[in-house]
Amino acid sequence: MKKVNYKDIAKNVINLEITALQKLKKSLNENFNKAVEAIVNCQSKVILCGVGKSGIIANKISATLSSIGTPSFSLSANDCSHGDMGSITRKDILILISYSGNSLELKNIINYANRNKVLLIGITSKINSELYKNSDIGLITPEVKEAGLDMIPTSSTINQLSIGDALAVSTLKKKKINNLDFKKFHPSGSLGEKLKTVEDLMLTKNKIPFIDENTLMTKALKIMTDKKLGTLIARNKKKNTTGIITDGQIRKLNSKNIYFDLLKVKDVIFNIPYLPKEKKYILWKCYWPDCHNCCERQGRLPLTSNDLIQIGQGLKYQKVSEFVKNETIIATHDEPTPSGGLSVMTNIHLKRKTDETEAEDGTHISCRFLDDEGACGIHPNRPGVCYLYPFSTWAQNEKGRARVHATFQFTGDCPGFYLSESLDSMKEVFDDYSTTIYDYNMKSSRTLKDGFGSLSMS
Repeated sequence: MKKVNYKDIAKNVINLEITALQKLKKSLNENFNKAVEAIVNCQSKVILCGVGKSGIIANKISATLSSIGTPSFSLSANDCSHGDMGSITRKDILILISYSGNSLELKNIINYANRNKVLLIGITSKINSELYKNSDIGLITPEVKEAGLDMIPTSSTINQLSIGDALAVSTLKKKKINNLDFKKFHPSGSLGEKLKTVEDLMLTKNKIPFIDENTLMTKALKIMTDKKLGTLIARNKKKNTTGIITDGQIRKLNSKNIYFDLLKVKDVIFNIPYLPKEKKYILWKCYWPDCHNCCERQGRLPLTSNDLIQIGQGLKYQKVSEFVKNETIIATHDEPTPSGGLSVMTNIHLKRKTDETEAEDGTHISCRFLDDEGACGIHPNRPGVCYLYPFSTWAQNEKGRARVHATFQFTGDCPGFYLSESLDSMKEVFDDYSTTIYDYNMKSSRTLKDGFGSLSMS
């Protein structure tokens, strides 16, 4: 049996449709201009209707017209004879599409349009058809050779679709629809994303985290937490912006404003932020399961060697290398060394989305393992930094021995921070976290940057 070359069949189909479009291009006449003017001046709706494949084309043309601000919908030819013609008014424009122009299903619709003086635009290939003869504006799509048995609507429907697109684009040009106008009718999807402006994303009015520059840090911290942006904009009495405060700056406040009260729990030294003027500690409690903001605004998650094994096994990977290849992103950055130079650090991060690349920044997005109920989809094999949250931990070299420290991450997405005169309310929390924090740090690889020499704790 001779092997069939389907590429040749495809090329033949495409050539037939190109020929059909060339015929259509030559057949356009003054009636096309009349049709565009009618649509532009329509004071109500543009209604499309067709039978079979022509009906599908009608749906598409209607959708295109609506997307450029011309109210439009399509009707089923069969349903029209059972009451749907009641949606057609005298102010509407009716566009009927039929290759033969003699479809039985359209006759009742044609009669209704003529009887009620509804402007009728007919798109057909037969100049002697009932549709063309009864149309106020007739548009002829030339008779063409169909692909496949010369019976299946292919070339003819391409022509119907093309003349519909031509009507829509001509209407757009006449109405002078611009990008901003189009955006109003198409705010979502990839097209909507392309047309987004700064105005669509910016915060306004009371959502902007303004504070008076003389505000006490206790209040500023609460406002930052409430606004959930991790940033405050300071203003003077004249409402002029004088500076900004970020969550990172709060972590780096010097002793003039804030210091840390050291509390040793088991083998972990907790550095508890303390406000001397207010004589209060900054403490934390977790609102889970009612809150999962930390998972909804997730930055990049660094993984330890232990994480790679545990999470990989949890996701049914046989080899760690395969897990690293498919589920992680490897990123590098420069960090200062004890000697004053720079060291290139390499971190393995859990991908926040399946197609994440190193070039993307660490903008907070929702974790892909967060389910609809706010639960972790890979629990209990989640990354170590997740079960340590909101603590930030590190190990210091004290005469060659690792001393584990911990303090809070002050991020704008956690509502759990509060002020207290006593540490009593957190003693149980510290006790629970101490073992976890210590074990995590002992399983993390150390480098020369940490001052441990060649010591490895992995």
